[in-house]
Amino acid sequence: MAQGWKLTDWLAVYAAVLSTSTFAWNLIQSRSRLKVEVMYSVGAEGNGVRIFVQNLSGHDVYLSGVTLYYPYSRVPWRRRLKFMWKYKKLPRRVGWVQTGLKTLGVEDGCPRMIEARNSHSVLILDEKVDELLAKAVEQTLIAMAQDSLFRNSYSKPFKLK
Repeated sequence: MAQGWKLTDWLAVYAAVLSTSTFAWNLIQSRSRLKVEVMYSVGAEGNGVRIFVQNLSGHDVYLSGVTLYYPYSRVPWRRRLKFMWKYKKLPRRVGWVQTGLKTLGVEDGCPRMIEARNSHSVLILDEKVDELLAKAVEQTLIAMAQDSLFRNSYSKPFKLK
């Protein structure tokens, strides 16, 4: 296969591979990536749950809002199967309720721009968390951050007690 190749043929192959890999790298880096974490915070502002939204991409991201999910009801396996059959997707958050931070009286500071490799945090005091989770069947929260292009990023479930 490569017996009759000249130096210019090898350079052409090298240039094609290099330009294709550079294009793929730039395509991956151009996507906005947000990482959302939830943790318990103790500080001068008060004790509570803090939501961190980190911009992992190399450019600015416009954050539209931050919301919380909590489990409102237990879901039997039949309802999960029915959900999978009807909507053709995994029932990850069936039985969970989404609530905005403004309904709790917490200012999330959105909309805002998060610079490249920076983060934004929101503190939800213990009283507000207890008020929210009084209706929940489990003491678990998931935070969701949404950018201006309606892409959602979720945190891992955070168990309080």
